[in-house]
Amino acid sequence: MTSKNYLTIYAKSFYWSGFFLPKNIYLKCSKLYDFCRTMDNIADQNISSEEREKQLKLFKKKFEEKNQDDLVIKNMWDLMNEFNISKIIVDDLFDGIESDLKNEVRIKSEKELFVYCYRVAGTVGLMMAKIFNIKNKDSLIRAVDLGIAMQLTNIARDVVEDEKKNRIYLFSYTEDTLVNIKKIIYEADNFYNSS
Repeated sequence: MTSKNYLTIYAKSFYWSGFFLPKNIYLKCSKLYDFCRTMDNIADQNISSEEREKQLKLFKKKFEEKNQDDLVIKNMWDLMNEFNISKIIVDDLFDGIESDLKNEVRIKSEKELFVYCYRVAGTVGLMMAKIFNIKNKDSLIRAVDLGIAMQLTNIARDVVEDEKKNRIYLFSYTEDTLVNIKKIIYEADNFYNSS
C-alpha cells in the first residue's frame, strides 16, 4: 500500500490539507505517516498481544538493521538522514507503541498520561516540524505540544472504544467519567494554547 492510500484511508483531513503543501514536503510527510501508521496497525490488530509484540519486534529489528528491502523503513531512514531526525525520537515512538501492546493498558497518573502522549504523538509532531525545516528550539517544543494536545483530544473522544480494547488512558481525577473527560479536554486546550 502506498503512502497516498494510507493517508486517504486513515488521515483524510491531512490528505486534503496536503493540497496546500509543496508537493515534495507533502510526499515526505506521507512517508513519515506510512512509518507511524504501520506501527499503529500492528498495535491495533485484533490478535493476541503476543502476536502483536512479535510483529512489532520484527518491524523494529528491520528498522534497527536499516533494512533497505522494506520501503517504509528505507523511506524513514532517508527522512532521518535528510532532516537530522534523532533516532532517540523514533525510539520514544516505539516505546509508546509497545506500551499499547499489552492485554491491559492502565494509565495511573497525569505524568504517565503526558509521557504516553509525548511518545505516541509528541514525537510525530517533532518529526513533522523537522520535515518542515523548523530549526528554532521553541518552535520544535511547540510542535511537541501540538502532538500531545491532539493525542489528548483523541483520548477524550475514544473513551468507549478504547475501553472495549481494555485500554484505559483516562485515569481517574474523580469518580465521575464525564468530569474526567472534561479535565482531559481542558488539558488538551492548555497544550493547544502552548502550541
